[in-house]
Amino acid sequence: MGIRMDPSSKDGNVFSEDVLKIEICGPSEDYLTVIDVPGIFRNPTEGITTKRDIEFVQNMVKDYIKDSRTIILAVLPNNVDIATQEILTLAQDYDKAGERTLGVLTKPDLVKEHSAIVIVSNLVLGKKKPLTLGYYVVRNRGADDDDTFDHAVNEEMFRQPWSRVPKDRVGVHALKTRLSELLAQITRNEFPKLRRDVKKELVDCRRELESLGPARQTEQEQRLFLNTLTHQFQDLIGAALNARYHNHEAFEEQEELRLITYLCCQPYRNVPLRLRGEGLVTLF
Repeated sequence: MGIRMDPSSKDGNVFSEDVLKIEICGPSEDYLTVIDVPGIFRNPTEGITTKRDIEFVQNMVKDYIKDSRTIILAVLPNNVDIATQEILTLAQDYDKAGERTLGVLTKPDLVKEHSAIVIVSNLVLGKKKPLTLGYYVVRNRGADDDDTFDHAVNEEMFRQPWSRVPKDRVGVHALKTRLSELLAQITRNEFPKLRRDVKKELVDCRRELESLGPARQTEQEQRLFLNTLTHQFQDLIGAALNARYHNHEAFEEQEELRLITYLCCQPYRNVPLRLRGEGLVTLF
């Protein structure tokens, strides 16, 4: 993927358009695609990221969120000023009605001051920078947590002093339930359009397949195809030299193919003419 693995090295890129795809299949798994894109940043880090990387990440995010079938999960740390988070502005540009944008507030364990907790609570309650779908607060596994991390145990922190936040807006389980509902809703809304898109793709594929002509799997079929091309080319040359321009649409689209008319208007003879890369033809 060309990603720089060694921070001290200058070889490779920090970001890539290539997608690392992990598929989980099973009878109990939902049909859902989760796309984790890099976080938007405004200032480059010397020796690591550049101004070009800033634009690259922004364009990548825009390409995904502009799709009307995509749920925009605006992941925002609780310990930063929400007003400075550019993802909410981008989401509003592509989802003006707010029907696809859901705010996910993370790292609540880093919010210690009571005033800061009140600010986060007001976000969830819709009293500050409201979203149509609102915000959810979750406590995820951190860098220092191991595989024994238990969501249920760690979400006990939401009892106090997070009691002002509605219970159906905190925790991974609440977020998962809401996402399931939202996914079903968007699926219902987009299904008619999806059917039209699939139908159009089928028509285009059939038209393209028909334009390729009959199958040419065997040697005999391939010889017949080449022989047909040869006759078509000879017929085209004959029509060009005998002014039978009504026989082919090509003469309407490209007048320079009208050879006999072109030559009669020229003061020269014995001039070799190149026929679009098909060899040289000398006319006397």
